[in-house]
Amino acid sequence: MIQVPKRVSFSLQQKFLLGMAAILLFFCGICAFLLYTQEKRLLQDAAYEKSQIVMAAVEATRSYVREVLRPRMYEILGEEGFVLEAMSTSYVSRAVMDRFKGSLPEYFYRRVATNARNPSSEANELEVRMIKLFSVNPHLKKWEGMVTVGEREHFVRFKPVLFTKSCMHCHGDPAEAPKNLIKIYGNSRGFGHKPGDLAGVSEVGIPVTVAFAKIKGIAFTVFVVGFVCVVILFAIITFFFNIVVVHSLKDILKVFHTELQDEEHLHFLKEAETKDEIDELTTVARVMAGHLKATREQLEEYAANLEKMVENRTKALKNFQRTLREKVLTRNRELHTLNTLAELTTETVSLPEILPQILRRTLNLIPAQGAGIYLLQGSPPHLKLQCHENADYLIKQVDFDPNCCKFLPDEDITDLQTSICEAACGHMSFIEDDSDTNFLNVPLCCRRHVLGVMTFVGVDFDEISPELHELLFSVGRQTGISIESLQNSERLVQSKELLQSVFDGITDMLVLLDRKLQIKMVNKAYLKQYGVSLEEALNQQYHELHSGDTHSCPI
Repeated sequence: MIQVPKRVSFSLQQKFLLGMAAILLFFCGICAFLLYTQEKRLLQDAAYEKSQIVMAAVEATRSYVREVLRPRMYEILGEEGFVLEAMSTSYVSRAVMDRFKGSLPEYFYRRVATNARNPSSEANELEVRMIKLFSVNPHLKKWEGMVTVGEREHFVRFKPVLFTKSCMHCHGDPAEAPKNLIKIYGNSRGFGHKPGDLAGVSEVGIPVTVAFAKIKGIAFTVFVVGFVCVVILFAIITFFFNIVVVHSLKDILKVFHTELQDEEHLHFLKEAETKDEIDELTTVARVMAGHLKATREQLEEYAANLEKMVENRTKALKNFQRTLREKVLTRNRELHTLNTLAELTTETVSLPEILPQILRRTLNLIPAQGAGIYLLQGSPPHLKLQCHENADYLIKQVDFDPNCCKFLPDEDITDLQTSICEAACGHMSFIEDDSDTNFLNVPLCCRRHVLGVMTFVGVDFDEISPELHELLFSVGRQTGISIESLQNSERLVQSKELLQSVFDGITDMLVLLDRKLQIKMVNKAYLKQYGVSLEEALNQQYHELHSGDTHSCPI
């Protein structure tokens, strides 16, 4: 897998310092280059002046030979005479410069041509190019520039040499040339020219190698000194930039980082941390601008919709108050039902009388079509339907095995009998049978013992809220308490009647007293002996009841 390298990100300080270093180095180099160029130009100007002096001296010598010495020699020797050392301008100028070269050996002068009579005057490659240049450009009067000659730099100046009318005697028709000239050079080279033709070039070279070396040394020294100054200036700028700019920006960014702490803003800030301080500040400013814009739009929208919002809020408050009143009424009704169930326990009635009342009052709270109550009875245990309301099709009796509570199925129960048994194990159960009738079974518990099951028929499961779910458990527990209380009361009455029958079976007088000597039970023999009724004797102090009897019991 090819990994794309991450783009290197520099901080503002790094960018500024790199840019500043590049600029300072650039200007340092520019200064050194300009100094080098200026010194080179001055050197060329000085070399040009020197070459001009040399060229003027050579031209003066040639002019003297051509205009004074040569005509005089013709007068003395005649037209056929020719003295090379006195009449040839090229020879005389070379001879003079050879002597000049003895004093300044690095200076040189050449008078060259193509197809020259003297082989030493034959043009080399550079000089041939110059001759062609002047031949192609007749208006060009000179050319100067830097040329490397023998691994040394020279300032070289070229000047074209043209044939004049006085030159035609020696360079025109060979038949008219001096015999001594023909004898020296022959008649094949240097003839056939006309006035105005390019005869060749005069070349003067001034050495500049040493001067160039000095110029380069000066430029390098200036560059080094400038570089040191740049480094010092760079360090000073770095110090002040870090104090004045970077620290201030970081303090500002720290304020933004402290204030912007929500998840969306933190995402933008983390992205901005990969950039420099200015980009990060720009990103933060955009985030703040966006936040301010959103806040302003929200305020404008809030101001525009304030009246509508107040109206909606008022309507919502009214709805909430109405809902709250309904809930309060519902809770009051539920509490009233629970209190009524508790009050039924205190009434001296039997279970068959209380259970239908409990069923009817519970149906007023639960969204169901009907209901029935099963009580756990007998041995073997079974659940027997005690009463029902709009639920004639409920099962009359359901067999119940307490051991089945240990093996309740994990999957949904599909039959009513098993669902009722699940409730008898202490779990509220729901079921929908084949006729699309919903059943809800609530255990009736007291002290963690299930005494029965209350089954609701036609229940809308969607309307069974968590609060109603808890209410059903409370109703189940309260009903269980009522059932156990009534069952205990019935057992006490039965015990009392049994004890009373035992007392009545004893022929002697028999009295049951408590610790305070209050009469709790007497037999018929006692009532007959003292001629009192059972109601008159019960809960009376024994000594008060027989205070006027002199034949009272010695107790």
